[in-house]
Amino acid sequence: MRKELTCHATPYQQAMTTATARLRAGDAVRSESEQGAGPVDALARALRQCLFALYPAITEIRLRDYRVHTIEPAHGGASRVRVAIDWSESGKRWTTAGVSADLVEAAWLALVGGFQLALMRVAGRGLATLPSTTDMSWAV
Repeated sequence: MRKELTCHATPYQQAMTTATARLRAGDAVRSESEQGAGPVDALARALRQCLFALYPAITEIRLRDYRVHTIEPAHGGASRVRVAIDWSESGKRWTTAGVSADLVEAAWLALVGGFQLALMRVAGRGLATLPSTTDMSWAV
């Protein structure tokens, strides 16, 4: 999976973030671009659009909240950050996290982990079939 992110702001307007997500599942390659209220929202929307085309059962998965924590505050702008994302689906809740020196990369890791867990739950209920893949992080 890959991600791209751009942010545009003009005077008197709110900043608009556009994210593009590309993923390969089995032989299928999906690429979607979405706009959001910030990098986490835009990435989540783009990734959700890619996955929805392959796994419509993800419609019930909700990103409830996210938090960013600086792990090494003494390093200033070079600090690593931890992004934790809270999720819910059918009464179940879980949290995923990503850590990186790059805030967007940390958010991406947490988003991918959250959707992976949700898709494994959906597959366990027989509502979706996950493809076998060389990227074992997506294999069940």
